[in-house]
Amino acid sequence: MYTFPKSRDILFEILNMYGTPAFRLEVGWDTAWDMPVHHIQSLGGTTDGPFRTDRIRIDTYAIGDDAANDAAEALQTALADRHHYAAGHEQLGLIDRITVESGPALVTYPSDTLSLVSATYRAATRPLA
Repeated sequence: MYTFPKSRDILFEILNMYGTPAFRLEVGWDTAWDMPVHHIQSLGGTTDGPFRTDRIRIDTYAIGDDAANDAAEALQTALADRHHYAAGHEQLGLIDRITVESGPALVTYPSDTLSLVSATYRAATRPLA
């Protein structure tokens, strides 16, 4: 039995550099939090022996379509095709590589000010030492 890094937790720490990361959108988040907000969700994944691939969706909220899209595109550029660890949180482990499953796409959102752009990534990991 292997113990794998928690990709979602590693990404939470990394996304602090790109806005406000969140696992849950609390009541009033849209007016209380600094934009952009990056809502991180684990969508499951696959395990093959000592290798695991997590599927992670990141929903980016910002004021206006352009702001949301720009923030999501910046995340894709920062995350894709490289390894990652959370500086100062090395105990969380390492993501060997993040690949883009579905790039940033504008999603209909019921607000006259906020916009939502969603992207899905695959995070490849190995067991913690």
